[in-house]
Formats: sequence, structure tokens, C-alpha cells
Amino acid sequence: MGSHLSPEQNFACAPVNAWIGHRLLRCAPGSASVELAPRREHLQETGIVQGGVLTALADSAAVYAVVPALPAGATVTGTQAHMLFLRPGLADAGPLAAESSALHLGRRTAVVAVEIRQQGKRIAHGDFSFLILPPTGEA
Repeated sequence: MGSHLSPEQNFACAPVNAWIGHRLLRCAPGSASVELAPRREHLQETGIVQGGVLTALADSAAVYAVVPALPAGATVTGTQAHMLFLRPGLADAGPLAAESSALHLGRRTAVVAVEIRQQGKRIAHGDFSFLILPPTGEA
């Protein structure tokens, strides 16, 4: 993460967020909210939102629960992701809202839980683990 940029600016600079269509609604140390309005290109052959798209949404929400808590110049890399898909995400049912909550924010690791909802119904749950990387040049 660019140490001179805010978490919101980092989010906006990530090409993948613009490409997929993620919108950062809120981020603070330990929690974040990211939204996605499903588009045709997010759908799989049966017309529901593809699981990888849901996973990417959950991952963005998880990362931005950790980023505001990082020391200056530090960054994160994912070490594990686990998703449970509970019901289909629908293209015409409104935005998908991912809410993250940190379970652990340590000096070297972070663990974050994410709930994805559409029309108030939980459609997926994810658990994400991260390794916190110190600023370049530090061990």
C-alpha cells in the first residue's frame, strides 16, 4: 500500500476494483464495507453471480478491514481464504454488500470474517487470513 495514500485512495488506485466494479463505502481499523452492483459480466451460465466474483468482493472487504490498522509503509498478502455460498447472488436483486469484521489484528497476522448480503439476506460468508509485511527494508 502506498504509505502516502489513504486507504480510500489505495482502493481507488487498484485496477481490479475498477474493473470488477467494487465501491468502498466505509473502512476503519477492523471493519469495512464494500458494495458491488452485479452486471451481466459477473454472471455464470445459469444467470447467477459467479462464486469467484463473490470471493473477490469478500476479499476486498477483508483487506480494507486490515489496511487502516497497518503501520506506515506496511502491506498485507493473503495466506488463506474460505468461502461458504449460502444462496445465489442475483443480477436483478440489487447491490451485493460485503461487511467485514476483524477477528484478529496482530503485528504479523490478521484474520477477518466477511458477510455478503443482498436485499438484507445473507448469501455468502468468508474467512480470510493475511500476513502483514513490514515496510521494505525492515525484517
